[in-house]
Amino acid sequence: MATTDPTTLPDQLPNDALLLVDSDYEREDSKARLEDEIRGILDRWQIHQSFWSIIHQEALDDDNFIAGNHWPEQLRQDRVDERRPVLTYNLFPAFCRQITNAVRKERPQLKVTPVETNHAKQGRVSNLAGTRDYSLADVYSGLIRNIEHISRADQAYDTATKHAVDHGFGYFLLMNEWSRDNPFVQDLIIHRVKDSYCVTLDPDAQEADYRDAQDAFTWEWMQRKTFDAKYPGKNPSDFAGPTAGGAMQGWWNRDGVRVTNYYKIEYRDDEVLMLSNGKAVYRSQVAAVLDDMERESGVHVVNGADGKPMAKKVKRPVCTWRRMTARDILEGPTDLPFSAIPIFPVFGEEMIVEGITHYESAIRYAKDAARSYNYWRTAAAEVVALQPRAPYMATAKQIAGHEDRFEQANQKNFPYLIYNHVEGVSPPQRIQPPNTAAAELQNAAQDGEDMQSIIGLHDANLGRVSNEKSGKAIIARQNAGATSTFQFPDNLGRAIEQMGRLLVEAIPQIMDTQRVLRVRLPDGGEDFVEINQTVIDGETGRTYLVADINAGKFDVVLETGPSYATQRQEAADLQMELLKTLPPEVAANIVHLIVKNLGVPGSDEVSAVLRKMLPDQLKTEEEKLEDLPKGVTKGEDGQLMKDGQPWQPEPTPEMVMAQKQQELEDKKIQAMMAKADAEMATADADKAQADAKIKTAEADVARIQGEMAAAGNAEGQAQEQQRQNAELLKQVEDMIRQVMEEHKINPKAHEEATDAQLSEATIEILERVKGFVDRKMQATAAAMEASQMQREEEEEDGELVEAAPAKGKATNGAASQPAMNINVNLGQRPERIRFEYDEAGNITDGVPEYSTEEAAE
Repeated sequence: MATTDPTTLPDQLPNDALLLVDSDYEREDSKARLEDEIRGILDRWQIHQSFWSIIHQEALDDDNFIAGNHWPEQLRQDRVDERRPVLTYNLFPAFCRQITNAVRKERPQLKVTPVETNHAKQGRVSNLAGTRDYSLADVYSGLIRNIEHISRADQAYDTATKHAVDHGFGYFLLMNEWSRDNPFVQDLIIHRVKDSYCVTLDPDAQEADYRDAQDAFTWEWMQRKTFDAKYPGKNPSDFAGPTAGGAMQGWWNRDGVRVTNYYKIEYRDDEVLMLSNGKAVYRSQVAAVLDDMERESGVHVVNGADGKPMAKKVKRPVCTWRRMTARDILEGPTDLPFSAIPIFPVFGEEMIVEGITHYESAIRYAKDAARSYNYWRTAAAEVVALQPRAPYMATAKQIAGHEDRFEQANQKNFPYLIYNHVEGVSPPQRIQPPNTAAAELQNAAQDGEDMQSIIGLHDANLGRVSNEKSGKAIIARQNAGATSTFQFPDNLGRAIEQMGRLLVEAIPQIMDTQRVLRVRLPDGGEDFVEINQTVIDGETGRTYLVADINAGKFDVVLETGPSYATQRQEAADLQMELLKTLPPEVAANIVHLIVKNLGVPGSDEVSAVLRKMLPDQLKTEEEKLEDLPKGVTKGEDGQLMKDGQPWQPEPTPEMVMAQKQQELEDKKIQAMMAKADAEMATADADKAQADAKIKTAEADVARIQGEMAAAGNAEGQAQEQQRQNAELLKQVEDMIRQVMEEHKINPKAHEEATDAQLSEATIEILERVKGFVDRKMQATAAAMEASQMQREEEEEDGELVEAAPAKGKATNGAASQPAMNINVNLGQRPERIRFEYDEAGNITDGVPEYSTEEAAE
């Protein structure tokens, strides 16, 4: 075999050999770095477990009590072996539901407020319809409400609150995910944590809401088959590195694998740049597009007082995410758009004893009282059960021959007992034994009161009859119970507020392109806005952002109170009381709001009809557009159009009167000037010309006075219409108040639904409103016909005539106005009213609809 002389080898290896050696080295180095990373994470896992294990152990005992395991296992087994009763009266779920359901009724709401007012004033976003403008803070608030809606965030909040009440801690988390509808964009989603024992936060965190936590773990157990299918080639049990041993215990078993999400805050070297558009950004976020920004939109880094670019070196916090087992990193690391851990804890009361942290549940210190309560109730039942049945007292002669029936009298229910009558002796009688369970029941009652006092919920909070008799006393006791358990809704508010801050931070990073987004309004409605619109300047060719979602700085505040539906009912009650104190002309302007807040069938239609009677100065721009006749739309330039032609509404009598008054004043001034010119004229020709001007001016004055007389008649008619309008609205107010009062006084009204009671009032309102509208249209048509006849006479005679109200019949259009007929069966109450409309959008008919049962009767 040939050999090679080492002295003849080249000084350098071929390039392919170098590549091979480097590749092997890189793989070994990468594997070593991975092992070091996993080793460090497992070390943090051990620290987390040592801190949270005590908290979890205490919480597990609380959960066992909530589940009804009140008796110590050894004592329970001894009593079962002795065939003695073991009774459990689990009152804790009722106590806990009082706290959690109170939170559901008044769930905290987030509201975004501007920090830099100069940006907030400039930032306005119009909805797609162009009927409403929103501030950027309102857009943020609407986006957060929409995120909560699509995430079903109420489930996350309720679960976290229940866990905090039951065993002292609960969580919900926030993540960015690729949208299912559009895989090219991301959405922010709020997730609930089903098992709060599968979350641990940084033990070194100092803030109450853990916003300063540097890392966190969440995990789940995944079936082995599912794990192999999702992560092929990842065997969690063949790790042979230096971390094998105690650190990896509990990460897998024969059936499943622990899959963990590890969140960590990393601090990276970066620079903050001040741009010419007023934004402060990180260089790492704009480095790739900084030149393009300056070329296309003129945005650049501004210079400071020293002439140098305004830049400051900082440590930028970035939240990273990894999905891993004890052996390998399955996914990640991935940068999240947050500067803090997006896991939000909801705790009970925090207590630190000898350096050990405890989180108290609502029932933590009431468990001994519950054990004692169960013992005494069981003892009372046992005493009563062991007592003999009441025996019969009789003589031997009385029961002679009937002993069998008397022996079975305490076991069977005989309709009668036969005995032998003995002269001078009373019939056989039962002897009642003494009640020996009174002491046991008294002790149990005391334990029940102790449980209420420890938890802080009293009979008034639980809906029981107590010593409080007056409404004030009951409300005071309920408020005392709400105060003693207020730490739970307050801590939920802290968690939601911290989540809101991270949402405000993440929204500009996730929604950084031109998009149409849905915003949800506080009343449950929704609207659509377009953000980050790009506009190109035709002169400079530069691109500018309109409705920039990243303009300005914002903060979040928490609002707590009843739901919108409850607020709506409270508003209706308050407005009803307010009507009693307001003048009639002012009260008429809010009747439509009261009808709308009632929320009964047909209330929206009635409210819309009443709103149309309001003056335009009391309507919003959106309400004005809704009240326009059918076919009239608003163009892009703001002009009203109908059938492609500009459209103007008919002038009101007030507008006509004001116009004529202005014309009269102008003509008077012209007459006075002409008269002055005549007095100053020296020549006869000038005087004749001045006299002609005076006559012309006087003729104009006479004509204007005639037109004013006609307009005065129209104004009188308008005043009469306003009087009728006020009278009609007063009748609507009286009918609504009468229905409400009858509901309070009539005993039968409490057996019927409020919707049914208000249906008849709604029908009567519609009939009267329609009658008023018909009269108004007929009067208007008559006035128009009279005015037309007057103009024709003026054209024929060629001279001015004194305006007078014309007499005539209504036009065919007015005469043919459809009357609204609503036939209601007085013996039944309609369930709803189905309205019909003509081409002009007016209500022409209302058809009551009855339930199937009533229709059958």
